[in-house]
Amino acid sequence: MQEQRQNWRRFNKVLGFLPSKKPSLILLSGDKQIFAGTISGAQKNRSEHFHDVGMCFDHVENAFEQLAHKYNVTASTVIDRSELMQTLAQVAGSQVTESYHGQLEMIRRALGIENGERTKLATHLGDRPVQDFWPKENFLLRIFQAMFVELLPERKILLLAIVKSETERDLLALEFIGAELHTCYVPDTSNLEWYREAIDLFHRDTISRLVLWSENHYMLPTYAFVMSARAWTECCEEQEKSGERGAWKSFQKIKNARDSEREILVEPEPWPLKACLRWNGMR
Repeated sequence: MQEQRQNWRRFNKVLGFLPSKKPSLILLSGDKQIFAGTISGAQKNRSEHFHDVGMCFDHVENAFEQLAHKYNVTASTVIDRSELMQTLAQVAGSQVTESYHGQLEMIRRALGIENGERTKLATHLGDRPVQDFWPKENFLLRIFQAMFVELLPERKILLLAIVKSETERDLLALEFIGAELHTCYVPDTSNLEWYREAIDLFHRDTISRLVLWSENHYMLPTYAFVMSARAWTECCEEQEKSGERGAWKSFQKIKNARDSEREILVEPEPWPLKACLRWNGMR
């Protein structure tokens, strides 16, 4: 259990949700009263504190009009407290997924963030689309939600290496079932002397060796993505500005650059995966 917590902490550090594009009010209410509130996506130069806990209202729309003006936001999600407790209990007892990421996805679906529809759990008020006002899933986690993915193995490992320097790297093994992330591992490379040395992960022989180790260790086909810290940051920043499509376009542009030092390497790259990457940049 402790190892799982550590794995998901590392996951959250590297692949956690990206900030929302716009600020909004997230309110927890029940019996026509606000029990808690926060400003999601608040900028550093504005107050991030909510000061209206205990506020009573007749209609949630009236409360939104008053608070939107006060906190200078154009959207709000009002969450029902009793429904939230039921939802959390259902997620905790679900047999579908035990992973931290999977549980978050179940909660997001219950909130109706992707389609913006009102649910028992949440009411969305103000500007649309709702997903612009909530943290976004990292583009890389949706890599297999594309055409041709069915030609790849159903279960597979995506080995992500973010290279910060010759000796400093973030390494994660992400297990996917179909298009969905199933679980996350932090590979134990303590007994791999050749990996601990100052090696060049952007050399195909080196990364192929790591892929082979992963396939033997996890008993699953593995696809390795090696990215420099600069390239990783650039793709994530592009997603914040222009969405997943922009992030994948930036990924492809850096990956295909021939006039500079390599900053993205995919190994192996069978044609279904190559087509999948191109599709993500076009959709």
